[in-house]
Amino acid sequence: MRARGADLARQLGTERLVLAAYLAFALWVLVDPSRENQRSWAAAATIGYAAALLGLSIGLGSRRSCLVAVVGAVVVPTIGLVAGAHGQPEIHVVHNGAVRLLDAGSPYLTNPSSVYDYRPYLPVLYLFGLLPVAGGDLRIPALALLVVALAAVRFWAPRVPAGPQDAVAALDTRLLLLLACPVVAAAVAVSGVDVPQAALTVLAIALVSRHRYSWSAVAIGLTMAMKPTGVCAAFVLAVCIYRRDGLAAAARFAAISVGTALLAVLPVAANDPRAMWANVVEFPSGKSLVQSPAASPLPGVLLRTAGIPSWASLAIVLAGGLAFAAWCIARSSPEVSWAASRIALGLCLAFLLVPYSRVGYFLVPVLVFFPFQRVRSRAPALGNP
Repeated sequence: MRARGADLARQLGTERLVLAAYLAFALWVLVDPSRENQRSWAAAATIGYAAALLGLSIGLGSRRSCLVAVVGAVVVPTIGLVAGAHGQPEIHVVHNGAVRLLDAGSPYLTNPSSVYDYRPYLPVLYLFGLLPVAGGDLRIPALALLVVALAAVRFWAPRVPAGPQDAVAALDTRLLLLLACPVVAAAVAVSGVDVPQAALTVLAIALVSRHRYSWSAVAIGLTMAMKPTGVCAAFVLAVCIYRRDGLAAAARFAAISVGTALLAVLPVAANDPRAMWANVVEFPSGKSLVQSPAASPLPGVLLRTAGIPSWASLAIVLAGGLAFAAWCIARSSPEVSWAASRIALGLCLAFLLVPYSRVGYFLVPVLVFFPFQRVRSRAPALGNP
């Protein structure tokens, strides 16, 4: 069966098969009446994927055809939905939090009364709602940051030769296919709230591949000041840097990343600590009067709905995190591909175990994992810790 699938891929071309799968997904979303915002994305994406497949058929080439898919499935629907002010409610949560951050020094309301009064993100994410592009809609700047991060992978990361196919062309095609992937494209177009963290994590890994550890630490510190899940990337990259250049480099990376996060978060926390605790801790953990709408058929969510105590949910998450950390240390590597795969795996583990989670959160590990899977380290291993 595997050999038959490989023969089919060789005959039709990997890009053609992937784009056909993207088109099928977009068509499925288009006929689903329960997905209003996603259907708006799917209408444009269907045309983009179909045009890309046509481009492959008429000899346009893999890179150009995949670029057509990116324009049709990402750029056009994002601009259209932003212009029409259509999207998920979290877009307005970020913008309203940004306005309050500018006016009151804190994005958090002291006494939130409805689900959309709660602002569960850490302060740096709200800065994307302050940008004048598209009137404070974070999707355009988030997409721009993601493009910059993928361009950094394209121009900085040392590549493993791709056999008979040109390595640069193969990487270009893979990055364009990743950006055009429906999981990524739809999230950028209708929400964008997870894109900045993913983009900065990708940028941080690319900087590590260039031995720019201080700048990588700043990028990771900013992700930690967006969402607590940034801690996973900080830990894994510190272990990777230790294997590449020793304890001093890893300790410096950790100090700069933690310092950056604290510098961004502490002034806001000091302004109104009670409001920040209610929004960032109590609401996501289910301790607030209003429950988070985040729901999915994931294990942590199912355990919560089955009535497991909140302390037990926290214990499961902590145990999973400690086991993951021990495994990373025991099986560490200086390769940036190792770091990307472990960060993605750690995030998947967190999203599976936390009591409030959505399938859409897996956008971040998808974006972190795939750009680096044919990237190697320039540094020799220093030995196991």
